Amino acid sequence: MTVLSIRKENGIGCIPELLERLDIKPRRINLALVKPNLCGYYPPSPQLLGAMLQVLEGSSDRIIVGDTDSAIHHAEEMFKMRGYSKFASEIVELRNLMKDEVRWCHVPSPHAVAELPIPETAVTCDMMTNMPGLGTHGSTT
Repeated sequence: MTVLSIRKENGIGCIPELLERLDIKPRRINLALVKPNLCGYYPPSPQLLGAMLQVLEGSSDRIIVGDTDSAIHHAEEMFKMRGYSKFASEIVELRNLMKDEVRWCHVPSPHAVAELPIPETAVTCDMMTNMPGLGTHGSTT
């Protein structure tokens, strides 16, 4: 596993160069899923999501920026509120994954459950990028 960490103040525009330096070369992708965890407390900035989409647009036929509702937020509302709506385009679709068809996927060597419901997009995509934001919690030291 390779973890790429950059400071948004000086690194967002450098994502293509950083991927190249890590020798990460995207192959042609039919469907890319980007999950920004936008209904959580610390989603990635629109600038960071935009930079990731810029990288993927060069190698993807379709890109879905998808997320699920949380207990207090709906994905459609959060796309607008977080400033992600501007990314919708001919090849980029914003999607609430809660509205996807569900595929029940077998869990190898199950402990508690034998199958899990997974959104169709997550099962059929060629590449999935999870983009959790990092944040701090007021009670941590």
